Amino acid sequence: MNTNTVSVLAGEGNGTFQAPKNYATPALPDTVAIADFNHDGEPDLAVDAENNTISVFLNKGVGKFGAPTEYPVGYAPFGLSAADFGNGQMDLAVANQGENTISVLLGNGDGTFQKQVRYASGAEPQGTADGDFNGSGNLGLATVDFDGPGGAAVLLGNGNGTFQSFLSSPRDFGLHKLAGGGGLPRQW
Repeated sequence: MNTNTVSVLAGEGNGTFQAPKNYATPALPDTVAIADFNHDGEPDLAVDAENNTISVFLNKGVGKFGAPTEYPVGYAPFGLSAADFGNGQMDLAVANQGENTISVLLGNGDGTFQKQVRYASGAEPQGTADGDFNGSGNLGLATVDFDGPGGAAVLLGNGNGTFQSFLSSPRDFGLHKLAGGGGLPRQW
């Protein structure tokens, strides 16, 4: 069933879960990223949605979340991830399928985010994965191109929350999906 909600099932600590608590999103959600965006020791949620936004839900404790704060991103966001891209805070990145870009929103450390910066990413990017792709010690971003037989694009990180122009693999590289990063935080 398609609904404009994200459901949270709090764990009981014995492998079972409480009944879901549903939180309204401004549009049909796609991907959820979990990280501590405000340094309070509690995992917060970020959700990309069909209305070209990312909604951030800050944890209020005991499995309850506050109302969402919306941040605009590019057209048709898909594949949200959270990581520290070098500014010492948890940041967000999402692939914008409809305009061939990746939006990066740098975290302020208090649960809020700066205005997006968009980077070219190749043809119809399918999600984001973070990693140190060149051994520099800086996190970069990778995405798979949907249009055609699976090329990949990599944005090398500069270590300060900015990225270099994308590098692209051959169109016939055969990639269809990325593993790693893609919504799982590197640190909590």
